[in-house]
Amino acid sequence: MENKLVDRVKQACHPNRITASSVVLSAVGIGLMQSKYTDLVGIGMIGGGYLLDAVDGYVARRWEMQTIEGAKLDPLVDKVKNGIIGGYVAVNEIVIGNYFLPITMGANFIVDYISQKSRGGITKQFEEGYNAVVYPENCKTDKERKSAIRANRFGKIKTGIQTATALSYLGLEIYRNHAGPLPDVFEYNAGTVLGTALIGSAALGAIGVVKRIRNQKKLK
Repeated sequence: MENKLVDRVKQACHPNRITASSVVLSAVGIGLMQSKYTDLVGIGMIGGGYLLDAVDGYVARRWEMQTIEGAKLDPLVDKVKNGIIGGYVAVNEIVIGNYFLPITMGANFIVDYISQKSRGGITKQFEEGYNAVVYPENCKTDKERKSAIRANRFGKIKTGIQTATALSYLGLEIYRNHAGPLPDVFEYNAGTVLGTALIGSAALGAIGVVKRIRNQKKLK
């Protein structure tokens, strides 16, 4: 009886489902960021969505539930979240006449798209992702030592920079909502600093794509 209960819990909290739930948290969080009365809850939800990026991998390893579909779903979800939050940041900056941060954000979007495309057709990946979340029991176990699907260290660092940039931008927005304008030195340079970080992110992502394509050729 106890084993059956544990199995049910594992299926209900399958790593693939944890991964997908982070998108919901991020989307709702961005919505709550639109009001100074709920922005703290919003950034908390967004931060929780990013935290689930670490939790899903830990759970997958701990419960030995690593799957090939999950390995594709994880970076796909990261890119969807980056699209939601990055799109919000880019529109905000364009509205006030700042273009450097949106341009560097756009460069990251392009690299992210190419990176995900290197894993196969995007539409097919969304279909596989849906099935991986709804029917995780049908997924194939990921036992490959060297994968051309899983995120490599360059991709992980890229995602880390994107996460830090997004949270920093939103954190500054919350500061303005509750404490007023930033000191001039920060106000004028914040976009440049964050945009420069995103240039490094895009460069690392490009290296990660090259590494993945090389791995794919080796595995063939």
